[in-house]
Amino acid sequence: GAVANYRLFGSAVRGRTDGLVAFSGANAMIDGRIFGPFGQFSQSGIVGVTPSRPMNVLRLDSTYTYTNPNTQTTLNIGDLITNGLPWTRPVRLGGVQFQKDFALRPDLVTARLTTVSGSAAVPSTLDLYVNNVKTFSQNVAAGPYQITNIPVVSSSGTTQLVLKDASGRQIQTTATFYTSPRLLRAGFTDFSMEAGAPRLRYAVDSDHYDPSPVGSASLRRGLYDWLTVELHGEGGRGVQTGGAGAVVNLASRGVVSVALSGSRSGNGSGAQVYAAIDTKAWNLLVHASTQRTFGQYDDLASVVGARSLATLQALWSVNAKGLPVLLTVRPQRAVDSLTVGLPFEKYRAQVSVGYVHLKPYQGEESHLLTGTASKS
Repeated sequence: GAVANYRLFGSAVRGRTDGLVAFSGANAMIDGRIFGPFGQFSQSGIVGVTPSRPMNVLRLDSTYTYTNPNTQTTLNIGDLITNGLPWTRPVRLGGVQFQKDFALRPDLVTARLTTVSGSAAVPSTLDLYVNNVKTFSQNVAAGPYQITNIPVVSSSGTTQLVLKDASGRQIQTTATFYTSPRLLRAGFTDFSMEAGAPRLRYAVDSDHYDPSPVGSASLRRGLYDWLTVELHGEGGRGVQTGGAGAVVNLASRGVVSVALSGSRSGNGSGAQVYAAIDTKAWNLLVHASTQRTFGQYDDLASVVGARSLATLQALWSVNAKGLPVLLTVRPQRAVDSLTVGLPFEKYRAQVSVGYVHLKPYQGEESHLLTGTASKS
């Protein structure tokens, strides 16, 4: 079959003094797909016109995708975005990508699930409540028991285990739990590998690629239900970057992530450290993270972004009489963030407040304060 999506946009401007309405531009955003037993080919682009420029066709992405639900893998050929980890930066490539895709198997639970265990003195009936909702019930024999694969729909909460014997006597046990999609179950592996030519001036030119090949790879492995290790490496255009990290469950109270990476390039050597914690305290969902770079830390996004800025600067020098480029593509010297969310489960709503501190490689620091409210 085939699918075509489109979005049309046009605008006009009215003069303040004369009141005349003048056409200022129009475009059509087009996204099409052709699919069959041997995969899918997708194409996106923009067709636009302005008063100073005739109709122009801008190609965005052209990608062939083949998925295999049996192995939960996806192969992309064409325009793609490299995969990565929370402490890495993606780039656009024209090339090949092979990655694990657990979304192809919605029945497969990859995250760590809550487990409860105990011991019954006599044959009893066991009822399990998750966040005050009964989710499980069964008869247990005298002796130890363990309940695994408990279905939970929230990242944190409490479980109540109620044992009732034949005489009606009840024993209730309460415990807290915390789960995170960043934790993989023991034995599960997630990976992504990409190689190709960096895409430059995306959404400005249809076909502008750097001829020098680059590559990257990321790996996550669940060693235990409480420990997931992460590895990442990338190289090309004179830069090599590699790093390792870990995600640890803190006794069902939260999740801590740490990572250390280093780089070597023509600018020199450098390092990057990353740490984050996600937890729940007094019914508040808290996320805090910090990422710092030292020395001349570089990555693929640095060199690819520098190439794009160089070509854009040359373009702007002709069209805008030497408009200076004030952007920097080097990794930030510091990125600190803190987010606190207050959920209202009864109303399926949440209010959050966030703070972000940014210290760029060069230039002034930024302090951002955000607030959000949502309801589903």
